[in-house]
Amino acid sequence: MPRHRRFFPKNTVYLVTNRTAEGLPFLPCQLMNLFLFGILAKAKAFYPSVSISAFLVMGNHYHAILSTNGNGHEFVSFMNYLDGEIGRLINRLRGRRGINVWHSRYAAQPLNTAQTVIKEIVYTYLNPAAA
Repeated sequence: MPRHRRFFPKNTVYLVTNRTAEGLPFLPCQLMNLFLFGILAKAKAFYPSVSISAFLVMGNHYHAILSTNGNGHEFVSFMNYLDGEIGRLINRLRGRRGINVWHSRYAAQPLNTAQTVIKEIVYTYLNPAAA
């Protein structure tokens, strides 16, 4: 059964998360950060209508606070590029090919008020301490 198309309205802020299918592929080291933030910077360059307010990588998932001032198609393309490139990187580093890195597709929860956005940014950056 096909998935429902998601709609991402203009000028909306989202809490985006995605979890890996297995284990801890995001090793906490400077080289991994360099790779991941390089992919994030390239995605931002390709899709300038998507703004990045926060991005945090944990051992097996990431959190991002993103907003879009363009059409929803650019947001979807941004996320497809980001998750696709991270998946290819993880497979390359682990010496694998064609294996799905992600547990499922990313979750994007709209944040409707400024107070909710601030709360989620605080949660995002305090998440490693809580874990």
